[in-house]
Amino acid sequence: MSLKDEPYLAAESVWPSHGSAFSTEVDTVCKKIEELRASKRGVSDDHRKQEKLATIWLIECLSLAAESMPSLWLALSKRPSHYSPAGPIKGRFGYKTVIKRVIPALANLGWIEEHKGFFFGPDKSMTTRYSAVRELKQSILENKCQWRRLIQDTSDLIRVFLRSEEERKRIATPITPQVTKWHNNLERFNEFLLDQAICLNLTDAALADLETRIKSNWGSRPDQKAVAINFRNVCLRRIFSLGSLSMGGRFYGGWWQIIPSEYRQWIAINGLKTVELDYSSMAIRILYAREHKDLGAIDAYDIDLPDPNAEKRQLIKKFINAMLNVRKGQKFSLNKEETAIVGLKKADILKKIQLRHPWLLKHFNTGVGLSLQFDDSKIAELVMLHMMHRYQVPVLPVHDSFIVRSGYEHHLESAMRSAFKKVTGRTAIINLESSDPPPESEVTFADGFVLVPQSAIDKLFKPSCFMHYTRSSPNGFRD
Repeated sequence: MSLKDEPYLAAESVWPSHGSAFSTEVDTVCKKIEELRASKRGVSDDHRKQEKLATIWLIECLSLAAESMPSLWLALSKRPSHYSPAGPIKGRFGYKTVIKRVIPALANLGWIEEHKGFFFGPDKSMTTRYSAVRELKQSILENKCQWRRLIQDTSDLIRVFLRSEEERKRIATPITPQVTKWHNNLERFNEFLLDQAICLNLTDAALADLETRIKSNWGSRPDQKAVAINFRNVCLRRIFSLGSLSMGGRFYGGWWQIIPSEYRQWIAINGLKTVELDYSSMAIRILYAREHKDLGAIDAYDIDLPDPNAEKRQLIKKFINAMLNVRKGQKFSLNKEETAIVGLKKADILKKIQLRHPWLLKHFNTGVGLSLQFDDSKIAELVMLHMMHRYQVPVLPVHDSFIVRSGYEHHLESAMRSAFKKVTGRTAIINLESSDPPPESEVTFADGFVLVPQSAIDKLFKPSCFMHYTRSSPNGFRD
């Protein structure tokens, strides 16, 4: 995969943290800026303060890029318009400060590697990208296990896209009382998440295997976006589609949403074990509710296939949900390999579905799936806010499932049932996801998985220090 096709971290998406773990490196860069300054006339203390803040921010950007799994390049434009108040940086740091002062100082120290931007098509270009090297990279590796309280970017929490067959274009988010309420709710919930240490409790070797698995998928499918995990991505945003505030609206942005599902059982919140609960057949149950029907306790994806198994069920689930999402004029079919696994052609699958759910086919190819997602996003918001306000316990949403610290699963189940009933008027079926033994490894557990911020320690333990490490239990979790 070429550099232009690899995922990257956009510098404008990074906001500073409260305090910096790189004070020594920042001081070194600021001294280098002074050495390289052609003239010190007219350089005020405020000017030097801005240079220091820009240095802290840029090193933070390089740190986040290097910490990602797999590590990423940092994309940083050299165009002056990028740094204007109307540009992506939003005027936080000036062009001359970042590009003319901080970048040259980092380059002079030999702490960054640069790949200059270039055009590779009439209207396609690659932004200049950087990565930390030598002493700076070593400092980042030494500090990456430290929990730091990040600052939330509250300017862009509700996003609306105009999706068509040709493009996925962003449009301005309407300012309405409902949007303001959604924004305020999400801002409060994100601030709550930022007070938590949300990590993967895996051995170093298991993490390396996960990183290899993620990178091996880059470029494997042209329709699949390459991703990387960064454990500091905990703030959520709501994404709406078709230019409508009643289409979509699900919560995105948390790193736990992009890891392979079998790894979610090893998520730790403040060093504590977690469990995952999900709604059974949520989209179809919401549709049943709209038809004033009750699905009951049956498996909505059991359509009486010959020799049924988990793999076939998953493909039927994929087929039904895809048919609910595609709109008139669009087509969807399982590929040849998937069709062979199911053992039925598309027409036969449709007949089986009609026998199980006689009225369901009328919703296929209508795009109703995005409307169903709006309902499940309302349910998710109710669950998240209830658990935060009532129990001061964070839940991590994965669309129709939720991850919570072990011991609160019964409270979560009650909240999920109540929210579903409030939105749909019907009863939900809740499943507890099963867990497996941890991946085997002889390598000791990495420090970064059980970091606990002081705010969490104050609630659970006697306060001790700004961050807390523990490996007191054999599997790395605190009991």
